[in-house]
Amino acid sequence: MSEVIYEGPEAGVVQIRLNRPEKLNALDVGMWKDLCYAVARACDDSTVRAVVFSGEGRAFCSGYDMKQAGSGPSNWLIIDDSVKERSGQYLWLDTVRRLRRPDKIFISAVHGWVAGAGIELAIASDFIVADETARFYFAETRIGANFTSGISKLLPHIVGLGQARRLLLMAEKIGAAEALRIGLVLSVEPAGAHLAAAKQIAERITALPPLAIISEKRLIESGLDTPMAAMQEAEVLTAAWLGHSADAAEASLAFAERREPRWQGR
Repeated sequence: MSEVIYEGPEAGVVQIRLNRPEKLNALDVGMWKDLCYAVARACDDSTVRAVVFSGEGRAFCSGYDMKQAGSGPSNWLIIDDSVKERSGQYLWLDTVRRLRRPDKIFISAVHGWVAGAGIELAIASDFIVADETARFYFAETRIGANFTSGISKLLPHIVGLGQARRLLLMAEKIGAAEALRIGLVLSVEPAGAHLAAAKQIAERITALPPLAIISEKRLIESGLDTPMAAMQEAEVLTAAWLGHSADAAEASLAFAERREPRWQGR
């Protein structure tokens, strides 16, 4: 039985499910690599516009499998010959960098324990949708380690510097309601309803013009590091480029004809 299940694409959406429920979807080396390759497969498929991550059983992902021989933070930054030609030598870092791609939207549908690598995957996604059972555990400091995957960069942008310090430096455990209050998650759904809600978000996004989504995500990513004046200039230039696209023309025509637009992605 596969420990990472790849389903789709269906209407441009792929679902990647962690399937080691007896271990609360803790990642051993084999499962870790399978997850990385599943993300690469989705990214290499031009028909995929959105990816939804989820977990089978009682948890999304409880982190690293610390019971595996030789486990430990340094052993999870796996060097793999097949990815040495890509930017970033490490398989996992290469994977989370893929989640920043502007041509794909990534959504983590989480429940139960979300810890370690599970939190890293969720925070690197564009959206987190939780059900009411979700428990986020920022455990790395407690075990004498630190988060990777750019969490120290992304988390303060998501929840603010003060909350990021609280979560990371105090090794906090927080529930779904608290995660919603501080802006870590987009929504909290009734138990078991989170996956359907995440798929609805994916469907809403894939119904929108592809070029506009790609441009907006690229601008958001650039804004993490770019001064305001430069971002304003980039927004104006992007808007001018989009205004001359076939999708922009189709939007006007569809509005005039009172019908749904047929996006071409160009």
